[in-house]
Amino acid sequence: MSDFNVRELADAFYSSYLARDFFAKVVPGSLVLGSFLLWSEPYPVLIGVVEKLPVLGWLLVYGLCWGVGFAVQAIGERLGIVRSHPRDETEQVFRERAASFNASNPTTTDRSNRERFVVIKESTANLGVAIGLSIVLVGGCKLLPDYRKLIVAGFVVLCVAALLWFQAVHQSRERDWELRVIERSKTKEVDADKH
Repeated sequence: MSDFNVRELADAFYSSYLARDFFAKVVPGSLVLGSFLLWSEPYPVLIGVVEKLPVLGWLLVYGLCWGVGFAVQAIGERLGIVRSHPRDETEQVFRERAASFNASNPTTTDRSNRERFVVIKESTANLGVAIGLSIVLVGGCKLLPDYRKLIVAGFVVLCVAALLWFQAVHQSRERDWELRVIERSKTKEVDADKH
């Protein structure tokens, strides 16, 4: 494969958000899900299931890892250790800056570079949280074996609560984004009427 084809493939990987989904959600989610499964079921049972898993089953596992990755990010955001914006900037300022960037008609290269920053930012944060959660889960089960089922159940409840909270956060973010797009559209209509 030539350098040009590799570059095109990498750009397509980033521009389609596959890199963000894989590195920032699936990888951290698989780490946490793997830790969870190792302590919720005996190891030989898991090996038997994995050996017999069909392709559709692997797609479902991939999707589950993606979802757990969102739970990881939600837990990190709720704890205040993961955020989409720099610490010296508010969420609102960040969203306005991102909207201004998108409205500025950036080049394909600029969009691709921005997405690389986002992938790195989300991947490192989510992986850090995933490692921390895995240490707590595995350590808790190892140190308190009599409470293993309670620890695992508590972890499931934490993930469900985090996902529901994150859904509410994204409802607000979606609404705010839609309102900015609508406002930008109205501004363009007014500018067009003036000319």
